Amino acid sequence: LMFGIFSVFKISLYFIKNFLLSVVVSMLLFLSTVFCFYSVDYLPDPIALNFSFIGLWLLIRYFDTNKNIMLYVGIFFISFSGMIKPFYLIPYIAFLCTVFFNQFIYKKTELKLKWIYTLPFLMVFMWFFYVSIYNTSVGSNYFLSETKPIWTASFQDIQEIWQRLTDFWFADYLNVVLFKVFMFSIIVNLLWWKKQYVLHNVYFIFSLIGVISYFLLMYIMLYDHDYYILPMVFIVVLSLGLILFKIKNSFNATGVNLLAIILLLLIYFGLDDSYHLLQKRWNIDWRNSKSELTEYYNLEHFLIKNNVQPNDYVVMFSDFSPSYGLSIVNRQGWSGFQYMHHHKNIDEMIDEGAKFLIYNEKAKGYKDSILLEKYNDYFIDDTNAIYLYDLRPYKKN
Repeated sequence: LMFGIFSVFKISLYFIKNFLLSVVVSMLLFLSTVFCFYSVDYLPDPIALNFSFIGLWLLIRYFDTNKNIMLYVGIFFISFSGMIKPFYLIPYIAFLCTVFFNQFIYKKTELKLKWIYTLPFLMVFMWFFYVSIYNTSVGSNYFLSETKPIWTASFQDIQEIWQRLTDFWFADYLNVVLFKVFMFSIIVNLLWWKKQYVLHNVYFIFSLIGVISYFLLMYIMLYDHDYYILPMVFIVVLSLGLILFKIKNSFNATGVNLLAIILLLLIYFGLDDSYHLLQKRWNIDWRNSKSELTEYYNLEHFLIKNNVQPNDYVVMFSDFSPSYGLSIVNRQGWSGFQYMHHHKNIDEMIDEGAKFLIYNEKAKGYKDSILLEKYNDYFIDDTNAIYLYDLRPYKKN
């Protein structure tokens, strides 16, 4: 995290050449509650984002120093960023598009394409080819960053997702005031053109196209996963950093430093807002929290009494981790993760050997009663809000 933020600061300082404004740009990320919440987390996304920042800074260092070691290490970080999640290559792809524009359209010689620039794409392709083989061979659901584009959703679903984004997630995505300033900065950057800003604006436009494309491709996923916004947060830093770069080159040093001090004060109040939102998040009783899973630890006697043998396949209906509930009851089978993410429906699980369904009343979701209705005809027993159902009568062959 610190290396990633430091890289954002160094990139800003390289272009803006003002310490205070560079601090402002690097601190903008912390005005996103989602970024703060996941910045030190088990999810791979924050690592991919920070690797992307580090790689871009090293590329800039290569152009500045012409030292190949900077290029090789930068490409290494960018490659690993894409291997974790390909969408974190958006800033790098925008860079390549800008280099192409510079070399073949703008006809300048300071930036040229190199064969080594294709290495991140080769590494990503090789990694995901291996993962697809691994998934096939062991029946795994290792995540392959599937797209869920907006055009595959119904009009009603599109409206429902949009309402959730604006009413539920929005305040956590980005500080509301900062969002308005960000939107204003996009318009200003698109209109503020000078010869010296051509490549900067071209990079910004390609980045903006990349972010919009990502948003449309992953639209459905945004309903449940707030951290899917992380591949897009760089555009906030880029847009506001670009406008500060232009301001720095257009006004005297005293005015610029005064602006930086004012912005730092505003960020201080914004950080206080982020802190309170984080406190609110940390106090949420998340679904599948430890308290909801404690009853699973004492189920062995209950299961054996109802003839659920250790080698029987079960469906842990209310467990939305890939296998945590299964590991607690020491049974093979499937969890709610599989059907909620459309990897497998319950009929398919039954066909593949699922004999029993275990339902946790404490961890129920708002659609669970609808999903369970088809499979609750053969109730067996219950204990401490845990309900056991027989799935064998539903087997078709």
